[in-house]
Amino acid sequence: MPADDYDARALALPIDEPLSSARRSASPTWTRRSTSFRRNGSSYSSHTATLKARFLKNAERMHKRAMKTYQQLSPLHRILVGLGILIALVLGILFLVYNERIFGMLAPFAKKWRDITAGWLILWALIFVVSFPPLIGYSLLLTIAGFVYGFPNGYVVCYT
Repeated sequence: MPADDYDARALALPIDEPLSSARRSASPTWTRRSTSFRRNGSSYSSHTATLKARFLKNAERMHKRAMKTYQQLSPLHRILVGLGILIALVLGILFLVYNERIFGMLAPFAKKWRDITAGWLILWALIFVVSFPPLIGYSLLLTIAGFVYGFPNGYVVCYT
């Protein structure tokens, strides 16, 4: 087959584009970006803007719903909600400040649990129960497994 019958560059060109228009372009086909990458200058900034707008809209909607629910509460319930939030805030700060002492007090219990013959099986069963369907307490049990059995053994208990 003679080399004059075909142009090797034509094999790399898109099928819908005629060969003559492809030859007229200033840059080779393999360096041109498709139109899907060009959206309003930068697709990243427009995507970020819409994501931010959606987040703000959802946050505003949740705030309105929470305020509406709070306004419907009786004065006694409003006081109890405020007291609950205050207690949770104080306990959270105390936990952050005194976490070493708290875990130090829990260390003897972890040692006792580690010394139980089938203690790992109890923890494994609890993790299994809260996993199907996912229930509250899964991450707490994983933390306990790591605290009681350490990295390699706690990992085996958690992820079997």
